[in-house]
Amino acid sequence: MALDNLSLSIIADELEKQMKDTQFGNVLSLGQYDYGFPYSLKDENGLRHGTFLFSLDPTNPFVTYSFDRYQKLVNNSVFFNSLKKLNMATVLNVKKHPGERILTISFSANRNDITETNSGYDLILELFPNRPNVYLIAYPYGKIVSVYHEHTDIEKGIFVTRNAIYQYPDERGELPIDLSDPEEARPYLPNATLRRLKHYVLDEGHDLTDTLKKMKESKTLFVIKKDILSFPFGEKDALEVKPEHLYSTFVEDQKSIAKFEKIKDLTKLIEKASKTATKKLQNLENDLSSSKEKMKFMEYGQIIYMYQGEIKPGD
Repeated sequence: MALDNLSLSIIADELEKQMKDTQFGNVLSLGQYDYGFPYSLKDENGLRHGTFLFSLDPTNPFVTYSFDRYQKLVNNSVFFNSLKKLNMATVLNVKKHPGERILTISFSANRNDITETNSGYDLILELFPNRPNVYLIAYPYGKIVSVYHEHTDIEKGIFVTRNAIYQYPDERGELPIDLSDPEEARPYLPNATLRRLKHYVLDEGHDLTDTLKKMKESKTLFVIKKDILSFPFGEKDALEVKPEHLYSTFVEDQKSIAKFEKIKDLTKLIEKASKTATKKLQNLENDLSSSKEKMKFMEYGQIIYMYQGEIKPGD
């Protein structure tokens, strides 16, 4: 499930506090699905800095920030290069779309770059399990200039592609607390959270209204396996985690992973070169064997040449 609406609201509030008015640095590729932007701001309170992080792992998409340092990877993908448009951009605000796991970060463009033709950008992250996506919207025209996964279905009227206009889904209302049955929370909660709520209330006998109130008012994150929740539901293995420690909770040693990814790429190149060399060697050996077999024809020719005077037509 990764994170739900309530936990994303907590993260969004913290990102707003941390990143508002900060300037982004150069985009980082941290892993197969992970990306980051260092951010910083020097004001009367001193230097505020960190790294904005988001993971597009289909099994566990999430967003957060951290104060740790990371090892960057080489990434030449079209999507990664498009994120460079946000280098040196200034964060205006961070907003969560009501009722959905969608986060929007608005930027003003780097006006010191004479090649910059856009006035600003929106970075929209859809953190849906199995189908996470990211869109980069450029202003003043408000069109998609980059998307992580393009998807177009003319019959269904779906146009997730460049130069299209991004359409937010309809807003859902907030999770009400005056419910008589946990099933009534289905329109507001993902299935995994709803299952935990039902077990906590129906099987363990906790008060529904009180539980929903605590879920909504919580400012704390809890990690249960790969789920990021705003309430522990009495789970013994629920781990309370601060937003800045969220990435390290799921990625224990990013630097080692980054080094492994680099070695893995080098290993692939070596394996490819080895296979090519092996194939060439096999072809040369086949050619040599074939040539050796044909040496007898040279001997036949020499014999014919030596005894050509004795050979009669028809022999």
